Amino acid sequence: DMVFDTESKSVLHTEMAKKNLFVKR
Repeated sequence: DMVFDTESKSVLHTEMAKKNLFVKR
């Protein structure tokens, strides 16, 4: 559970970063 939660947060953070970069472009 904890590992899955950590991975989910990591993926979510990555997606947010991608969106931020896309918006900045």
